[in-house]
Amino acid sequence: MKQKYRYLTIAFITMFVFGITFNHSSDGKTISSEHSQFFPNSAAAHPPRDINNISQIEAFLDEFIPSQLEEANIAGVTISMVHNDSISLIKGYGYSDISKSEKIQANSTLFRVGSISKLFIWTAIMQLYEEGKVDLNTDINDYLTAFQIPDTFEEPITLTHLMTHTAGFEETLARIIDPANVFPDREQFLRENLPPRYFEPGTVPSYSNLGSELAALIVEEITQTPFEEYVVKNIFQKLNMSHSSFLQPLPANLSSSMSNSYYFEDGEFQEGFFEYLSVAAAGGMSSTAEDMAQFLLAQLNNGTYGSSQILAPETLSLMHTPQFQPHPEFPTIRYGFYDLNLLGQSSFGHGGDTAFFHSQLSIFPKYNFGMFISYNSLNSTGQTIAFQANFMKEFMETTTTYSTNLTPVENYEKRVKQFTGYYETTRVPYSTPDKLYYNYYADGAFELTSNDEGQLEGFGLKFLEVEENIFQDTRGLGVKLLFVEDAKGNIRYMYINDAVISASMKFQWFENPSFQMFLVIIIPVIFGLSIIFWIGEGIWKHVKKKKHPIIEPQRATNTKDISISNVFKEKPKSKWVINWPRIIILAQVILSVAFVVLVRIFHVLRLSYILPYDEFFDRILIIPYFILLFIAATGINAILEWFGKNFQRASDQPLKIWEKLHFSLVAATGLLWLWLLNYWNLLGFSLGGVM
Repeated sequence: MKQKYRYLTIAFITMFVFGITFNHSSDGKTISSEHSQFFPNSAAAHPPRDINNISQIEAFLDEFIPSQLEEANIAGVTISMVHNDSISLIKGYGYSDISKSEKIQANSTLFRVGSISKLFIWTAIMQLYEEGKVDLNTDINDYLTAFQIPDTFEEPITLTHLMTHTAGFEETLARIIDPANVFPDREQFLRENLPPRYFEPGTVPSYSNLGSELAALIVEEITQTPFEEYVVKNIFQKLNMSHSSFLQPLPANLSSSMSNSYYFEDGEFQEGFFEYLSVAAAGGMSSTAEDMAQFLLAQLNNGTYGSSQILAPETLSLMHTPQFQPHPEFPTIRYGFYDLNLLGQSSFGHGGDTAFFHSQLSIFPKYNFGMFISYNSLNSTGQTIAFQANFMKEFMETTTTYSTNLTPVENYEKRVKQFTGYYETTRVPYSTPDKLYYNYYADGAFELTSNDEGQLEGFGLKFLEVEENIFQDTRGLGVKLLFVEDAKGNIRYMYINDAVISASMKFQWFENPSFQMFLVIIIPVIFGLSIIFWIGEGIWKHVKKKKHPIIEPQRATNTKDISISNVFKEKPKSKWVINWPRIIILAQVILSVAFVVLVRIFHVLRLSYILPYDEFFDRILIIPYFILLFIAATGINAILEWFGKNFQRASDQPLKIWEKLHFSLVAATGLLWLWLLNYWNLLGFSLGGVM
């Protein structure tokens, strides 16, 4: 079971069910040599082979796939290709069950297809649109009866926004994968975990699993039928997809045909587990290469397969029509599908990834050609795009080079600085404590810098501004960066021309990792040195007092000499009164250390699913409010000291200037700590959900 939890953690870190893009390496900061094969100057030098020649395609597969499986330590792959109105090829390589030496059968072995599942949600939505049961541009609250989406912005969320991932939801680390079937039903899960709205609808793409699952709930609300049943009746049966299912666990007639999942460790394959998904509609479909080929045929042939039709030609045409495009030179997002700018060839489709399975479905309109491929091993991330790129080099007319003789815009050397800084994908949590956890593990921030030649540097490449706010790489790879300004004219977002399913948002100065790290270091240093100093000071005074005891003046014994004022003057202050500012600072530090430790512990528990995370986390988030009280008391004390209201000595002598400055520094550091807690959403919180 340990290995299972380990790979659940990996699933969280990679944020499964991404439509994978290929512009970054695994660390998000460079374009690696592995990914360089995706770019135009790597295209085949020879004329393309004949895409109509099935024997040539099979010869390529028989050469490329076994080599890929061996080099990447992948147990197996299933693949299908369609052309015009027929299936060109369906084939499996490798094993579905290594221990039993069972090979993959492309017409019967099931694979998890991850986010490709979403295409069936969008197909269902388009069917309801065709029947006049939904409007794509109407507030989705009109269709929801279980709960309502908060009106964070004046503009409501529509089905168009959900289908183009521009609804504006931020990311959440809601529990989405488990080795056991432990999730509540769709309505309850969304009610408890739907993330807050962060972007205005229709403005910025931010890929959302829960937004897609919300669309599946709308299908259920409109049809009064469970989504899983609706898909069987209205899509699977019409396309003769008899080996496909959204059910978890799979029905008995399909479970025996499900491929095992694998990871490679210590020189051998280890078996994974069947992944139960909380977002079952958005990523939980299981299918075969043959069934997916039949879905592709309907996409290529006006919504028909044989004598069945899932969408009218005009509805399918609308589904394939671009709906969001940040710039005419950049890819688009369609109704559910998104463009892939790969080797200069126009294509659209969808990627799909669980922890173990990695898949890609692509359509090439120019050739009336489609392909589906899926791998069953953890370490096959990125191999779907690698395969597609190599296939395209062999069988399609791809762009071989882009010009390196670039003409920059006027004053580009002076303009370049405004584009430099740190950026991060818009698919992150912003207003919940998940923000801290996502950034801690994902390390998704990347930096763009400038050089003396007025070029922008990032991802291991150099870029020159060739149009206003558009940069092109100087190596002729065809990589372009688009920058978008906010209402004040400041650079806010960036897109890369591989796919625009999510944007990248520029950090403000206080969000930069260097500044955040400075605070993380300086705050404990100031508190720690202050406490060490006070402890040392106390020890020194104690030792000094023992060596040179202070002789107290003899008190009057004659009652006539004792006045009320003298009694009060001579009464010594309690040590608690004298040292209360130091005590509250010590308490603040102890609470802060305890809180940081608890946050870390509960995060580990959350990733490992050992405890119901949210319930426990609610309780420990009370601690920062006590820290807030102590910080306020420290600040009040520092202010009073400057006005001569002394609490630090038994005598009435005020503190020395350096002592006042010291207490003021500690108070200011407390305010910084308070700001940092608030920045990471640890003062007042919500993990999402709706009422």
